[in-house]
Amino acid sequence: MKGKIILTIVGCMCMLQLFAQNPIITHIFTADPAPMVYHDTVFLYTGHDTASVTATNYKMPDWHVFSSTDMVHWKDYGALLSPQTFSWATGDAYAAQCIERNGKFYWYVATFHKKDSNSNGGAAIGVAVSDRPTGPFKDAIGKALIVNEMTTDMKHPWDDIDPTVFIDDDGQAYLFWGNGSCRYIKLKENMIETDGPISTFKPEHYIEGPWVYKRKGLYYLVYASAGTKPEMIEYCTATNITGPWQYRGIIQENVPNSFTTHPGIIDYKGNSYFFYHNGALPTGGSYRRSICVDYMYYNPDGTIQKIIQTTKGVSPVKGALSTGLSTQDKQAHNPVIYADVPDMSMICVGDTYYMSSTTMHLSPGVPIMKSKDLVNWKIVNYAYDTLISNDDMNLVNGKSTYGRGSWASSIRYHNGTYYVSTFAATSGKTHIYSTTNIEKGPWKAVSFAPAYHDHSLFFDDDGKVYLIYGNKKITLLELNADVTGVKQDGIHQVIIENTAQASETIAPSGLGEGSQLFKVNGRYYLFNITWPRGGMRTVVIHRADKITGPYEGKVALQDLGVAQGGLISTPKGEWFAYLFRDYGAVGRIPYLVPVKWEDGWPILSVNGKVPETLDLPPNQSLIPGIVASDEFTRKKGEPALPLVWQWNHNPDNELWSVTARKGYLRLKTGRIDTSFLLARNTLTQRTIGPVCSGSTSLDVSNMKDGDFAGLCLLQKNYAMVGVRVEGNRKSIIMINATGRKPVETQAIPLTQKTVYFKANCDFTNRKDGADFFYSLNGKTWTPIGMQLKMTYTIPHFMGYRFGLFNYATKHAGGFADFDYFHIMDKVSQ
Repeated sequence: MKGKIILTIVGCMCMLQLFAQNPIITHIFTADPAPMVYHDTVFLYTGHDTASVTATNYKMPDWHVFSSTDMVHWKDYGALLSPQTFSWATGDAYAAQCIERNGKFYWYVATFHKKDSNSNGGAAIGVAVSDRPTGPFKDAIGKALIVNEMTTDMKHPWDDIDPTVFIDDDGQAYLFWGNGSCRYIKLKENMIETDGPISTFKPEHYIEGPWVYKRKGLYYLVYASAGTKPEMIEYCTATNITGPWQYRGIIQENVPNSFTTHPGIIDYKGNSYFFYHNGALPTGGSYRRSICVDYMYYNPDGTIQKIIQTTKGVSPVKGALSTGLSTQDKQAHNPVIYADVPDMSMICVGDTYYMSSTTMHLSPGVPIMKSKDLVNWKIVNYAYDTLISNDDMNLVNGKSTYGRGSWASSIRYHNGTYYVSTFAATSGKTHIYSTTNIEKGPWKAVSFAPAYHDHSLFFDDDGKVYLIYGNKKITLLELNADVTGVKQDGIHQVIIENTAQASETIAPSGLGEGSQLFKVNGRYYLFNITWPRGGMRTVVIHRADKITGPYEGKVALQDLGVAQGGLISTPKGEWFAYLFRDYGAVGRIPYLVPVKWEDGWPILSVNGKVPETLDLPPNQSLIPGIVASDEFTRKKGEPALPLVWQWNHNPDNELWSVTARKGYLRLKTGRIDTSFLLARNTLTQRTIGPVCSGSTSLDVSNMKDGDFAGLCLLQKNYAMVGVRVEGNRKSIIMINATGRKPVETQAIPLTQKTVYFKANCDFTNRKDGADFFYSLNGKTWTPIGMQLKMTYTIPHFMGYRFGLFNYATKHAGGFADFDYFHIMDKVSQ
């Protein structure tokens, strides 16, 4: 109902030791609890009362967030949202609820609307969004989701309050709300648009504060009631989310010293919990409320037993820590990125880390990623849009460059300029890109022959610039001072005859590449990867007092095959090695390993092993920093495609658009193709582990005879589900190339213009299986074809990627319209 929160204590996030008592928050007055379980932690979103002791009405300036892993000790993150966040809002902060979907957090809030062209005022519901449960949050749509004029059954202006959101098993989301009557409306999958009409009903004794959830196939609607005054909590159940609702009775009697109460319900670590507020704190009351929690019990038939209100509250969850976050939740874990981000090179500039990586034959290329904590990364740029325009990169004349394109890159910062270098067999050249603004560009590009293999760009203290390159035989090459080419009469000498020799005490290795050179305390350290026969990928380090040598080497790490990378130092002086691991079909995934120094050598590992956890901030979802859903709607000034997207080879930019039809990606055919892998304009982004799901909606109205469009998982052994047109007939087709040869495994007639496709990937413990589905309504999914056994192949040299495709086999000129692409870090049938 009504409620709010503000930080009355200056500073960030104090830890509250509450010793199992109600109310659970005692340093400020809180109301309208909305608990959410996410990643083994309970996050509690509350209102905040700041009215004086003698006040006769509410004063609720903002909303607060707390968290706990033991249900007793609550960590306060402060006031993370207020009506001032919303340009259209005015007045108090009423009840609110936050819910997670697709890696984003949507905080639905009730407040009042300013009088403007959108509303004459009155209560309204808005939605804020964040990538994390603790913010920062921003207005998701720049306007109210629900305004007072949309509901007319109640005449008082405060009837559109107390939102609660529920996502059903079929993925359909519903918004419930209301004072005086209960309303609901469907939400679109993006969670920020309504879908269809508002429905209104009035459960027995209903007044406000609905809370909707589902348990064992039964829907529950719990609410504050006006059966008696002050308010109590009553409830209904139904076998369908839209009702009819059967009244079940009272579950909570009047609360101490408060006219109102408000429910919030979760299941957590084997128990059911009932959150509510009362006025029990000293100087508390109806306008100075406090949140409590007690156990909640169900009868065998699903009915709810009456809540016993206690001052003792609940006991600590067994085995939980008292810090509000478990040790694992507080720490980062390896892999730091469960996605294909190989050949990393990394720098720290000020308090910001930048990393480059390899995406080979994709365009744009050499992604630049940014982090503030070494753990959570976001793509912020690419070093180039087009590596080179030739038959191989353009997929013309039957040519391609799978597994080639640009390989391992090197990123450096020198005298105010960022440099990213790479090399490509496809061009036969070494490419160097430079800019003074790494996140926005523009980039200056130079290139020269030959392609220096796995090189490291290095700026020495004396002003000289070098490339260090090669496999096993490592060569030092001096460049011009302006880094535009090789310096005539400069240093060009072999500095290590066989970098793999250092690991030959284990076994001989044909590999000794991936050079990355660093200078620490006046000494040079060269990282390489070897692969002793019969063993695993191994880190070898050589060191020297002069860049020209002599170098001495040793094995630095041999565990889990985690290898190839280099050193990074934090602003606090902590050292880590960034490395990657070959992990099957998802690709090559980044790890961090702590480093300590002994006798002038960097010691990688914790007791000789790659640790599972790290003393760094916890990992957040890879959505939306590395991968992201896309509605294909663009605001003025936004790029045509977000940075998570890359084309398979160079695109034909005349044959795709996100503006030809508003809110859609249009892929148009421009030639005849006989092979999916040689077709242009397949738009891709990474898969992520341990599991993920990608889905899309396709309008096939304008496809021509012979066209094939849909959703794929791209690698040499690919699979795809889509629509193929044959004459006047359209069919849903599943193609599976598990056995390297594409096989049509199922065909289903299609008689409508819109169809939905989904692919679920499971990389857990290298299961590497993918299942495909289709839907005729976007809600009920039907499996199609057989499971794809995903295989990481060297010819493609890349983890599997989701792809949207359309190509012609008979007539050019048709087009397919994709309404959206959604990616989740979980799977559903």
